[in-house]
Amino acid sequence: MQTLPRLALLAALSCGTSLATALPAAAQDDEIIDLGEIVVSALRTAVERLRTGVSVTVLGPDELAKDRDATVASTLAKLPGVAVTQSGPFGSTTNLRIRGADDRYLAVFVDGIKHIKEVEIVARQVPGPKVVSIVDGNETTALTAKALEEMGFAVVLYAVTALFSAARAMADALATLKRDGTPAAAAGAMMTYGDFSTLVDLPRFQKLDEDYG
Repeated sequence: MQTLPRLALLAALSCGTSLATALPAAAQDDEIIDLGEIVVSALRTAVERLRTGVSVTVLGPDELAKDRDATVASTLAKLPGVAVTQSGPFGSTTNLRIRGADDRYLAVFVDGIKHIKEVEIVARQVPGPKVVSIVDGNETTALTAKALEEMGFAVVLYAVTALFSAARAMADALATLKRDGTPAAAAGAMMTYGDFSTLVDLPRFQKLDEDYG
């Protein structure tokens, strides 16, 4: 278990709360209380775990090493609200449930994977739909999306592929500009203005500006 990467188990489960218990006694006598507009939105900034509003449990290398369980499923079974059932001996079908929700509503994301062997371990031992992040620069890029799908991964993230490619292209273009005092020599590696306009559908936004600007 010491070789396993950090496993982050994220379960966002909705829960109902009775407003009657939160309202003042006067509200029980048919008094109408205006709560104002309530807006619920997803956050795109870093938030403390306790402020996320969802149940988040992170199992890092230290936790996995401390448990000394034979499988990831055994470790998950010890978490509050988590139930793991296995049909048969080691390696057979395993089902994961969180607070009664079956595998169709859960996804397990294993982060920090650097080796193909680790991907294979997760595929065998983690039950239910799985999410894996492939980071350019390590051997896991040899695994195709089709191969990962066949291994049981529902979602594959290529989080930095476009970023690394764009960073290299920008660095090369700026190096040419610095060296020559003009970007002319890098033109062959650039997208044309027309191609860029088509890619971002510029005419549509220009029309919106004409109609409503």
